[in-house]
Amino acid sequence: MTLSGRCTMIKPSKRVILLFILLFQVAALQGQDVPTEELLDWHRLPDLPDSIGVGGPCAGISNGALIVAGGAHFRDPFLQGGEKIWTDSIYVLTSSFSEWKSGFTLTRLTGYAVAAQWEDEVICAGGGNALEHFMEVVALRWDGEGISQRLLPALPQPRAFATGAVAGNILYIAGGLETPNDTVASKDFWALDLADPDARWQILESLPGPSRHSAVSGALDGEFYLFSGTALEPNLSGSVAYEFLTDAYRYRPQHGWEQLHDLPYPTAAAPSPAITLGPSHLLVLGGNTGVDVDRVQELGNQHPGFSRNVLAYHVITDAWAQLGTLPMGQVTVPTVQQGDNIFIPSGETRPGVRTAAVWKVTPRNTVAPFGIINYVVVVVYFLVLAGMGLYFWNRGKSDTDYFLARRRIPWWAAGISIFGTQLSAITFMAIPAKAYATDWVYFLGQIAILLVAPIVVYLYLPFFRRLRITTAYEFLEQRFNVAVRLFGSLAFVLLQLGRMGVVIFLPAIALSAVTGFNLYLAILLMGLLSTFYTALGGMEAVIWSDVMQVIVLLGGAFLSLIVLVSNIEGGAPGLIEVATAQNKFHMLTWSWDATTTAVWVVLGGSIFSNLIPYTADQTVVQRYLVPVRKSPIFEILNGLGH
Repeated sequence: MTLSGRCTMIKPSKRVILLFILLFQVAALQGQDVPTEELLDWHRLPDLPDSIGVGGPCAGISNGALIVAGGAHFRDPFLQGGEKIWTDSIYVLTSSFSEWKSGFTLTRLTGYAVAAQWEDEVICAGGGNALEHFMEVVALRWDGEGISQRLLPALPQPRAFATGAVAGNILYIAGGLETPNDTVASKDFWALDLADPDARWQILESLPGPSRHSAVSGALDGEFYLFSGTALEPNLSGSVAYEFLTDAYRYRPQHGWEQLHDLPYPTAAAPSPAITLGPSHLLVLGGNTGVDVDRVQELGNQHPGFSRNVLAYHVITDAWAQLGTLPMGQVTVPTVQQGDNIFIPSGETRPGVRTAAVWKVTPRNTVAPFGIINYVVVVVYFLVLAGMGLYFWNRGKSDTDYFLARRRIPWWAAGISIFGTQLSAITFMAIPAKAYATDWVYFLGQIAILLVAPIVVYLYLPFFRRLRITTAYEFLEQRFNVAVRLFGSLAFVLLQLGRMGVVIFLPAIALSAVTGFNLYLAILLMGLLSTFYTALGGMEAVIWSDVMQVIVLLGGAFLSLIVLVSNIEGGAPGLIEVATAQNKFHMLTWSWDATTTAVWVVLGGSIFSNLIPYTADQTVVQRYLVPVRKSPIFEILNGLGH
């Protein structure tokens, strides 16, 4: 190939790459000033039929309808010595959420049970009234006409004012009071496998920290969370003092309890369980901070009510943040989560005062508008890829030219293309997410590529180039027979079908999230576009599109890092300080346990797993065969790039 011939081929690609990088940078800078929006939409549903409202009801969704059962209230004002009245009433807000049905009752007067949702039933565990607390666990079901009640295994002990949540198939219950006259709360922690009809309650490791009641629970990824609560402290006068707690814990079934970062303030009796928002957040809505607990009589009707602040806990970074306020502060009430909808039925707004308000809460779409410039960048990017297919269309004179790019690709472009081939959405999204969730221990997997590169460069690369083949599987036919070649080809195709499903699905999720495109449309667009420029331009179009995409992806990664660091308090030193404090730079686990991420497990496994694509994968081997001349440097650079 002459120098002039090489320039003729490269220059158009360079121009489109530079154009795209320029547009990409403008779009990235444009997105920095997008204003934030409120996190939740609040919609008030028809009030509870009992105009006073109830505190401590059991609530959940069954057959699309909202069930609110039991609880307690004051018919006469609490501050004037009114008596607390317990109820057995069951109210059902039909699936249209427009009409209440009443006339149904529990088997006894009860309130302050643990409410949980399991399949199409509402579970009410324990509870009590002024005379006693109960062990009974009942599952309520709405059939469209009436309420059925099914008994589940009873609790190990009577319990009210406990907290609980379903994590996976397991219902966990923590703390609470055994009797109405208890002067010390419980540290009990129980679990029931709801998926096993023969299961019984398991007594687990006691709660860490002080004993408590009226705590907030949460569940995410099969793990149970415990936040805040109230501890009872009997004093010499015979009365009981209240301590409002700020500690937080997580229970992992295989590891036990782990202390988390304290809440910024107490949230006792806040709506529970905490709302699950996305894959890594739990929201705590309001709660009793204990600020005016000794001034209830003094403040009377001037009491400001319970907290209206929303706290968000990030389970990965172990951090708390305040995210706006509530329309009203409600405590001693369960949250009911169904898909994207959260219901908060009734509850207590200040000491002794209930509300009949029933709220439907929906997380708001907080994604900023994609913007004209961003759409222009996406469209230009797609057009450039399609243009590459058209540009390289019919440039070859044979099948070999089509599949091997006329063997006129510079070695550095082939090396970048190999890097781009191995750099998928799994690399760009899944691996960083794993590192963010854990630490850098899987970085050893990238180091393994450097160890594999010399083997490939000095053994496999010369071997494949001597064969003068078009595909890796031609060698199987030469060495064995056509049946072995067909088997190898079929195995590769099946593997790629599974892999490409993940590789396309992940960026489709991202594209759908930032643009609002239908997820299936995003998958279809990417699939059709890739097929279009590949089928038209052959290997030559694929390699030069790889070069452009690698530059864009790495440029985007570096630009994202710059934006992230510039928006972190303390900049790069602050980032390093936080990451060090969270042990995110941990990379080497020294252990002989094969079930852990020990050095020998990760490094050894990665060496062999990387040998497969770099020595037998058609998408890589084909690129070994296209350079006009070989250069071991391109393999080494490829390893360094990873």
